[in-house]
Amino acid sequence: MERISNMKRNIKIKGSITLEAAIFLPVFIIGILTIAYLMKYIYAQENILYSICEESRSLSKNTYMTKTAPLFQLGMESRIEEENKDVGYVETKRFRYLYKDGELTDLICYEADYWMDIQLPMGLYDGFRGKETVVFRGFVGSRKTRAHMPFEEMEQDEPSEKVWIFPSEGERYHKRTCPFIVNFPARVILTKEIKGKFHSCSICDSKEAEIGQLVYCFYKSGEAYHFGDCPTVEKYVVEMEKDVAVKRGYTPCKTCGGS
Repeated sequence: MERISNMKRNIKIKGSITLEAAIFLPVFIIGILTIAYLMKYIYAQENILYSICEESRSLSKNTYMTKTAPLFQLGMESRIEEENKDVGYVETKRFRYLYKDGELTDLICYEADYWMDIQLPMGLYDGFRGKETVVFRGFVGSRKTRAHMPFEEMEQDEPSEKVWIFPSEGERYHKRTCPFIVNFPARVILTKEIKGKFHSCSICDSKEAEIGQLVYCFYKSGEAYHFGDCPTVEKYVVEMEKDVAVKRGYTPCKTCGGS
């Protein structure tokens, strides 16, 4: 009788262990798979952040020569989708280019909204949505602090001669009335006078521009002032001192003579 009782006890213990294993093993497997999927999610998110940082760095570097970036959003979205196969969709929104916020100038910002098609086991979670907000400053060139001009030098009335150039392309300096200049927008500082003469652009919503911010105006044919990322601003001109243009390597226009 004692032997039979021991056998029943052993069978009960073994049965209990088997039942616990049957319950614990699926939970353990699901846990392992969940950790693996979360690691996959973290790896995909790191890749997306790397793509965003690289594109932002490239855009910041190129602002020295390029004052508009109409294809940046499309390029950003294409790169993220190509380099991250788990991304279901990506959309770049709220893109602002070379704007001013208080004392900070030449800022660039955008939002990257994306969906990662990474499903957890047993349908516990059907993918992940991510959103990154990026704000950085464009590399528009260094600003050198000059020593104060002596009073005696300030009293000297030296002649000043203004010319116009294409900063993003071209090697000539021109008169303001040159045929190559009059049809292009000029980069100017927004003043109350300009706000009174021109209205804000409805395409780029330039009404948000503040006094002292850089804007672009078509003096000959336009009626609005624009942001630099406005589709109407493809190439622009700026005014500068003739001796500065000469020092930078610009030569006189063969059509207008430059001065």
